[in-house]
Amino acid sequence: ELQQLMLPAKRPDNSPIHLKLELINRGFSAVKHPCTLAFVLIDPTGKVYELPAEGDPATWLPFAAGDLSFKPITYNIEYKGKLPLHLIPGKYKLGVWIADASTQMHYNYRYDIRCANGNTGWWISRDGQYGINVLTSLTISK
Repeated sequence: ELQQLMLPAKRPDNSPIHLKLELINRGFSAVKHPCTLAFVLIDPTGKVYELPAEGDPATWLPFAAGDLSFKPITYNIEYKGKLPLHLIPGKYKLGVWIADASTQMHYNYRYDIRCANGNTGWWISRDGQYGINVLTSLTISK
């Protein structure tokens, strides 16, 4: 369950950007298969730009072992770096992509993790390579 997205309102041209997404696992266990994490930008034509993110879904337990209050643990997905240089100015969708890490299933949306939030959009690329949780839109200017 996605909790909160933090991103800068504005940034100087070509300066690094910091994206941080907080989430809670409301399930019953951590993700059992290796996954990769990325924030993605989707341009108006459907081209996807991956921003590899930090985080480890294998550690995302719903609560700490032995915690009898079952207090949810908050986890982070983070990206710190520059945006791709060749982005065309315009409106982009910003999303998070949680993909199976195996080479056979990595670029197959059927194996991507869809977050439980009812108000989070789910975008599938025309070629079926990406299943992305859409978080918001961003305007990229010159």
